[in-house]
Amino acid sequence: MKQLVKAINQQEVLPREHLHLNERERQFVQLSCTDLTYSEVAEKMCVSPRKAEGYR
Repeated sequence: MKQLVKAINQQEVLPREHLHLNERERQFVQLSCTDLTYSEVAEKMCVSPRKAEGYR
């Protein structure tokens, strides 16, 4: 997550393999970049809201 934040702050594009995110984490990042709430993200990911918050 630190690498992702650093890349965003520096407006740098990192290749996917440098972020070390699994598929579910990538899905969470994509969905959380929308206007969805954590509850809505969790519903789309078919997990509990608590589990979705764990991906943060």
